[in-house]
Amino acid sequence: MARGADAAERAALARLRPLALALPESAETRSFGHPTFQVRGKTFAVLEVYKGVLSLAVKAGHADQRAFLADARFYLTPYSGRHGWVSLKIEGRLDARLARALLDHSWRQVAPRTLTAGGAAPARARRAAPARKPRTRRSA
Repeated sequence: MARGADAAERAALARLRPLALALPESAETRSFGHPTFQVRGKTFAVLEVYKGVLSLAVKAGHADQRAFLADARFYLTPYSGRHGWVSLKIEGRLDARLARALLDHSWRQVAPRTLTAGGAAPARARRAAPARKPRTRRSA
């Protein structure tokens, strides 16, 4: 990969990482050499270069996939497009508002119902309460 593309990928990842990791129980890993974001082991976003184009792959779901693909900024994600995935071409600076919306939508597609039940808000909007120490009984 060329240095310019490498720099663009690093810049996009720097903007994408905090947005993805703000979602409940999300984690970053690498899959096939690409930065990958998962919730409980299920992938909801991948930053990758395909045919020289830096892209963010997300799960749109079959119901919404056609609407995304009507927008020229999106294309069918290779290999996983048949499972409802689309990729956003990142040209220049990654639009944080669009990325946040895509990540949230994709996260909701793959997260377990126990996390999404009741419209679980992303962590940036509602933080989990810190773990409490177990109560101990005092002797009288």
